[in-house]
Amino acid sequence: MSTWTCLITLLSIHLAMNHAAVRAVSMHSLNRQRANIVISTMVAKDKVLKPVEVAARERIFEWDGALRWEGARVIGRARIGVGLGELVAHLGSSHSVTRSVHDASINLERLVELYDKEGYIAWYDSSSRTALIVLKDGATPTSQLKAWAHVLLTAQKFASGDATSAASKDEATLQQLKATLATLSDNWDRHLTSLKAAGWDLGNASLETTSSTRISLDGDRVRQRRLGGA
Repeated sequence: MSTWTCLITLLSIHLAMNHAAVRAVSMHSLNRQRANIVISTMVAKDKVLKPVEVAARERIFEWDGALRWEGARVIGRARIGVGLGELVAHLGSSHSVTRSVHDASINLERLVELYDKEGYIAWYDSSSRTALIVLKDGATPTSQLKAWAHVLLTAQKFASGDATSAASKDEATLQQLKATLATLSDNWDRHLTSLKAAGWDLGNASLETTSSTRISLDGDRVRQRRLGGA
């Protein structure tokens, strides 16, 4: 019993020291957890946190891809750098029995149009609270950050019950993505300026943690290529 007590005590001390070390080091790149904290605080309180402030709020252990609002409960999950096929599989959720390819293709066509000027294509499956982000060839670190911010804000709208209503679940999601993107785009340049002024390194892409995919769109043709892990 004394051996186990000693081991547990040493483990507790080790974890406490690690926790203190993590909080003492302020990283200037925006990974998923830091992006959640910074973006949600920036939108909810119109305040841009500095790296040292975010370091004090970071968790040692975080669920992979978790979407959190102001560091509180998990409101969803996101995967960034997925293939287009994985995103399409989540379309047409209101037709869960048939998974109609026709319905999915209609939604995909509208999504491609919605994200025509963006470096990504995103979808939010409100049933599973899962966001899928497809990155286009040439997607910059700031494009990736915008994609993450977009799905985080969309997930928050659904979690708070403020999401756009429509005749179907998919239509409501599409309209909410459109509305959130418009609001985000109107303020994005200002947000980037504020983040840089606060000391954040926006040239470092830190949101992808595994091997990922890039797509290129040429009319009706879609090309995909795999990248190595980040």
